[in-house]
Amino acid sequence: MEDVYEALRKAHAAGNTEDARKLADYIREQQVKPVIKNKKHSKAVSDCFISVAKSAKTKSASGIGARGCKLKHSNSFFSSERQLGKCYISVAKSAKTKSAAGLGARGCNSKYRD
Repeated sequence: MEDVYEALRKAHAAGNTEDARKLADYIREQQVKPVIKNKKHSKAVSDCFISVAKSAKTKSASGIGARGCKLKHSNSFFSSERQLGKCYISVAKSAKTKSAAGLGARGCNSKYRD
């Protein structure tokens, strides 16, 4: 995936907005995985989903927020996973565009995973 980020940086630096946009869209698609499954979630996770759905302005933001809800309310031993979840939720509720949601999620990943 790092090679895709590098290609995006090069396209952006060269002013090639069409390729940069396509690469950015591809990156966002890889970051946001479908959430719908036949799994029963806890009340806390379900309430979190509802809260995110009320605030999210794009489908991407909804997906990022849903992932955040799962991480925040997971039984993970690692508090960084819960912090990452909170970060995703914050991004989902505040991002006004698809690209802002993707960039925010990337920032969360950099802060809590790298």
